[in-house]
Amino acid sequence: MRYSIFFGIAFLVLNSYGQEKGTISHSFGSVPKTTDIVYPDSTWIRWDSPEDAGFDPKGLEKLRPFILNELHTTGLMVVVGGKVLYEYGDIEELSYIASCRKSVLAMLYGKYVDNGMIDLDLTLSALGIDDNLGLLPMEKQATVRDLISARSGVYHPASNGGDDTEYAPPRGSQQPGEYYLYNNWDFNAAGGIFEQLTGKNIYDAMEMDIALPIQMQDFDRSLQHKEGDPKKSRFLAYHFWLSTRDMARLGHLMLCRGKWKGTQLIPQWWVKQITSIVTPLEEMNPEHIRTWGRAYGYMWWRLIEETHVEAYKGAFAASGAYGQFITVLPELDMVIAHKTHAKYGRHTDGRKYRQLVNLIIDAHHPEPFGQTWDELIYQGKQERANGNFKKAGELIAKGAQQKGTDNFEHLYYAAIMYANAKEFDTSFELLEKCIDAGMYDWARWARNSRLKVLHPDPRWASLKKQMKTSEQAYVATLSHPGLRNELKRMWKRDQDLVGQWEAQKKVVAQNTMQLDKIIERYGWPTRGMVGKDGVWMAWAIAQHSHDLGFQKRCLELLKNTLDTDQPEPLLYAELHDRICRNTGQKQTYGQAIIEEKGNKRFYPIANETEVDARRKALGLPPLKVYANTNYVAY
Repeated sequence: MRYSIFFGIAFLVLNSYGQEKGTISHSFGSVPKTTDIVYPDSTWIRWDSPEDAGFDPKGLEKLRPFILNELHTTGLMVVVGGKVLYEYGDIEELSYIASCRKSVLAMLYGKYVDNGMIDLDLTLSALGIDDNLGLLPMEKQATVRDLISARSGVYHPASNGGDDTEYAPPRGSQQPGEYYLYNNWDFNAAGGIFEQLTGKNIYDAMEMDIALPIQMQDFDRSLQHKEGDPKKSRFLAYHFWLSTRDMARLGHLMLCRGKWKGTQLIPQWWVKQITSIVTPLEEMNPEHIRTWGRAYGYMWWRLIEETHVEAYKGAFAASGAYGQFITVLPELDMVIAHKTHAKYGRHTDGRKYRQLVNLIIDAHHPEPFGQTWDELIYQGKQERANGNFKKAGELIAKGAQQKGTDNFEHLYYAAIMYANAKEFDTSFELLEKCIDAGMYDWARWARNSRLKVLHPDPRWASLKKQMKTSEQAYVATLSHPGLRNELKRMWKRDQDLVGQWEAQKKVVAQNTMQLDKIIERYGWPTRGMVGKDGVWMAWAIAQHSHDLGFQKRCLELLKNTLDTDQPEPLLYAELHDRICRNTGQKQTYGQAIIEEKGNKRFYPIANETEVDARRKALGLPPLKVYANTNYVAY
């Protein structure tokens, strides 16, 4: 009998490698934006009902009494998938957005960093920057990058208050780039440098680069002006006066990775860069703010929440005094714009506002489509088998969105389905999402025959550049980037010879020897060393090895990770079941799949009635979920 054996993430099917043990505090469903991104025109579109957006109306009913009793909200808009879900108060009133201005400046920087007009590594000295009291020689070595990350070490008085300079160390005590302090001098100087290097007034740039292209409804150029005391500092604060609904547009632009109706207003790589963590929670200063659940990027805050971990994955925000917030929750396709008008002399506490955000999250229904994410994947693959590629892509993309984490394999498969259906715009959108989710295997994309229809499109070359830029930023965070590159080359050699058995067999043997040397020198590679994909490539090389003794040694090393802060339970289960199969034993966790004449089934499982308990002990989903995602009848 001729048959093939598959392992869920071996070869091309990488289901959810790197899943960590533990439970998620909140489950989430799909928001129907995955395949069709909605942008407002001159006015916002509204959901016909909360249920259509995947929200419980009774949950949303809790918002108004909370706002009235706990907050001083003057305007609130909640947008999901580009449509208005909920609003409160006066969303048209123009008012001061306080320090949200800094996040707006970060958005403006992107275009000019990308075209080379702004060099983030220029020093204040090279730019000729000085101030009223004079800058110290050490301070003049701070770069533009240091300013926009609040790590300049420059503690010259700012022209306006509202920062943490009362906690500043003595001037000249901190080297540029080494110490975080939320300091208005940095941000105001960053505004001055923007105007110096671009030759544009900040407000004119805002109008032309963002406000007009995204059709901000209430933006008034004549109201925008700088404030501050020029006797304290020559760099004034570039304040903005915006409406709540226009703040929501800024948040939606960021959610859509800088793209608006097909035009890339802000480079996608820059959106990712400014919302990535530069200063982690444990390095925030002064120390008491480390309890606030916020890290810092480039003038955007990254949000950290212990009670709604899944919803806050990748979440970021602009934040300003009195209660001005633009909160972006990518996992829910959600933007929340909130204002408290300063003229009333009241403010909304940030921690109370966070409770409001959590109430909104709690109203999210886990299964708005009546199906779990894995059922959607299974149904999509059925449609694919029937030749309905567009429907297959739609269902699989919805399943991927509903799954939320570690979903780029499903997004990738959906992109292929849309390419087969000649729905090229959607296919490219999904491939961009794959890159955002951490997929950096261009060789795999290039050799996939089903994506060749995309190659003549100019966006294909742009994707390659985008992936390279994102991968470079990712690799810069690793302790052993060279080792990751070596693993990547090894795995590419293996995959380039698929279908050429004898040649591939020699490469597999060479890779086994090389990985053995790597392990002898470094131990089993960890995510901190080589990244999540680097760990996967090391596992894949071990999985392909024909040396059973070597596989068993790798299995023991993977087992040792289970009690660390970087566990690899899925990779452990995969290799464990591969070894069981190689030695003629029944598998333990159900990861091995046999295909016979186009039909898939599980390789025999020991004590099958207990398999879900064993999977749960490792933090793996039930076997039925795994079966659905791999199109196995079970």
